[in-house]
Amino acid sequence: MAGVNPQRTGVYQTRGLSRVTGLAWKSDRIFAAQYMSKQTSYYRTETMVGWTDYYMPTFFDFSDPLLAGSTLYFQAFLGHGYLFAVDVNTGRMLWDFKAEKDWLSLPAVAGDTAFVGAGTGVFYAIDAGTGKEKWRFKGNDGGYSGSAPLVSGGLVYFGSMKGQFHALEAATGKESWGFKTKGALTQAAMSDGSVFVGSDEGYLYALDGKTGAQQWSFKFGGDPLPPVCGEGAVYFRTTKGDLYAVDAKTGQKLWSSPVGVKASGLPVFSLLRSGRRSALYDGTIYFCGGSKLHAWDARTGQSKWEFATEAPCHSPVVADGIVYVGSLGKLYAVDARTGQQRTFLEGKEQVTDKKTISYVVSSPAVSNGLLYVVSDDGHVYAVK
Repeated sequence: MAGVNPQRTGVYQTRGLSRVTGLAWKSDRIFAAQYMSKQTSYYRTETMVGWTDYYMPTFFDFSDPLLAGSTLYFQAFLGHGYLFAVDVNTGRMLWDFKAEKDWLSLPAVAGDTAFVGAGTGVFYAIDAGTGKEKWRFKGNDGGYSGSAPLVSGGLVYFGSMKGQFHALEAATGKESWGFKTKGALTQAAMSDGSVFVGSDEGYLYALDGKTGAQQWSFKFGGDPLPPVCGEGAVYFRTTKGDLYAVDAKTGQKLWSSPVGVKASGLPVFSLLRSGRRSALYDGTIYFCGGSKLHAWDARTGQSKWEFATEAPCHSPVVADGIVYVGSLGKLYAVDARTGQQRTFLEGKEQVTDKKTISYVVSSPAVSNGLLYVVSDDGHVYAVK
């Protein structure tokens, strides 16, 4: 999956977009949205959109787009949880999968299978080409977190709201092992055969990826946000506003810093609206807090720079030395080294006769000089 690795670094190994050059193309297929409020307004970007497709209600949650091959996947809650697959070359919707009743997690894709968990406690494996269900796993531990599953070595890993962490055989859905904690779980990260997951009981756990055996645990204050691995360490923030670096082998604290950015709500709901996932690139940790994008040195735990956005921003991603973040009606591109703005995309062309601006509600996906982003105006955008 482009931009997705077991370490959860948020880095795309592809050509980025340092300057918006114009219109690539726009899909003719636009689906009407349902509206909850008459104050809803839709804007389309002016001469900067590659394609737009699929209107969605603005009052529901949408996921970051996920690139796998020539397909773009994203989920939305439209009264039921839906997973959508869109052709990245044309913007044409290939299929949609409707889950039973509740919301879905962010998706993960491996080979010919998409994986997604539901708030009802059902975990689905879906044929990535057709959208048909391949198998399902029903646990007895409540709904699953809003974070994306982790797929590695033939196993798919995910956590539940009630503290149960599962490892299933990706091909069959048979449980390989489970690990019980006392709190809701974050998205997991993996490095050198170890799986790292945070629990809102105030622990970060390291588990053997093959057996589930606990290797170490690290106690801290507050609730954890999703970890990221690299440089021989595991990095994570907390809802109390602290940033930690922990040795990946031993679980010993390397450093901690009060970053002054607090988060509220359940850490497991690391959906795009929360802006909670961090990125790790070239020795620097990037994360959003409030209306700022922050860059911190991964070795020293010191701030390198911060970049102000006009409204709260979402989880950053990095490609080709550029950090991308979405905010209120805008998508920013910031130099990863200096923190200087390279370009931004702003909603301009009004689609309806309403007067409120649209809201960029996802981190972008990046591929070969194109950006893909979900907005609450109901569109997925491809920008060049």
